[in-house]
Amino acid sequence: MKTNALLLLCSMSLSGLHAQSPQGTFSLIPTLGATLSNITNESVVFGSSATTVPSDGNTKLGVVAGIDLQYQMTPVVAVSVGAAFQQGGCTYHDSDLSQAAPGTYEVYQNSRTIINYLAVPLTAHIYVAQGLAVNIGLQPAFHLSNKTRSDISSVTIGKDGSYTYSTDIRKIDQENSFVRDLNMSIPVGISYEKDHVVVDARYVFGLSKIYKEPLDNNNRTRAFILSAGYKFDLFR
Repeated sequence: MKTNALLLLCSMSLSGLHAQSPQGTFSLIPTLGATLSNITNESVVFGSSATTVPSDGNTKLGVVAGIDLQYQMTPVVAVSVGAAFQQGGCTYHDSDLSQAAPGTYEVYQNSRTIINYLAVPLTAHIYVAQGLAVNIGLQPAFHLSNKTRSDISSVTIGKDGSYTYSTDIRKIDQENSFVRDLNMSIPVGISYEKDHVVVDARYVFGLSKIYKEPLDNNNRTRAFILSAGYKFDLFR
């Protein structure tokens, strides 16, 4: 009796390691989600009169949308290749006039860099429980377009410490020609599947530099990606 109970427990434990799809299944998974991205070592000075202190990069919200083709190699291992539109980049602090002397200054607000990529993630999925997988891979991403945007206005600081803000706001929308065409990274994360719905969370560690000289400062991609998709099993 004890032997039968032990065998049943072992059988249940091993079945928990099986992937959601049967071995040998090809699946298509359309996905949609959001990115929280930043650029390491990013440091930009906007304008010349407002401040000489550079603005470091901060986290930027973006979108990701794509499709994966997955193959279930064994009950516990699957591999996939995907193609996705993925936004990277970062935001910057607004101009800081807290230490400025009386005078008129240009201030930069809502500044951000947006870099759009076509990402092609190659991923291995190791299932540690029913529907729960640990994922790691290699992701080449091809540069599609980029923009650096900011809102510019003028502020006058009086000798009495008063601030007078201009109502005239100019916008800059410039392309950075020094962004490299290829960005390599390693995505690491987990995913969970239930009733063909797949939720995926991964962190992307950039391997290659983002900018060419003279802008190169060993800048690399960092991004957290959260997405959801629906898994269509095609054939075995």
